[in-house]
Amino acid sequence: MITETTLQNFQVLDLVALNKTMLQENLKAGTIGTIVDIWNKEKQVFEIEFCDQYGETVKICAIESHFLINISMEKEVAKLPFFHQIAFAYRISQRLFPNYVKFVETEHFGNIETLEKGLNILKEIVLKQEIHEEIEEKIKKLLPEIEEIAPDTEDYGSLEATLSLDSCSVVYEALLGILGRDSAKISSVAFFPFNTAETITYAEDLNHFDLLLAEKEFQEKLLILAKSTERAEDMF
Repeated sequence: MITETTLQNFQVLDLVALNKTMLQENLKAGTIGTIVDIWNKEKQVFEIEFCDQYGETVKICAIESHFLINISMEKEVAKLPFFHQIAFAYRISQRLFPNYVKFVETEHFGNIETLEKGLNILKEIVLKQEIHEEIEEKIKKLLPEIEEIAPDTEDYGSLEATLSLDSCSVVYEALLGILGRDSAKISSVAFFPFNTAETITYAEDLNHFDLLLAEKEFQEKLLILAKSTERAEDMF
């Protein structure tokens, strides 16, 4: 096997999604996987690992590049100025927030105001362009509260619960990254909307990846905006 970490626009550990259903592998269009190796450089064949919602490997197979789209956004987000990264996380959090609201209203579990506090903290940091001690204390207090209001998907086993968990995870990871001044942690929020899109695709038995493409387009436009403005607040 070839061990280079870069090949054209694909890299080992990149997040990718299938653009076509692969019946022989029982994989639908829109299924998300991770490139773990490069099998054939000339033919552009990659070893892809697919995992379930618990992070357990369910399939590893070799797939040609024309079956794949690259949905790794984290590296580009991490290159942004720090407050632009937070603004990016805020926009992603906003995008997923309605899923949490729907879950709470349906299952009568959780607390919308608690998660909304997290969004407000992200917005406040961007607008003030500073992370003072008072904000840090608010974050430290809020993180365990978000853990309490996040659903355990094993308890509910519903589409809404999984989407709701993504909504909580985005805010939680962003706030945790801010505390540690960890760009990798903050930029990881780019993954969750893709996970949401994949979950919807499977739950509704869809054989296309329109939701993934829409999310990729949204994040690419947001990155372009971030790179073109000096003020992070202009990303709102």
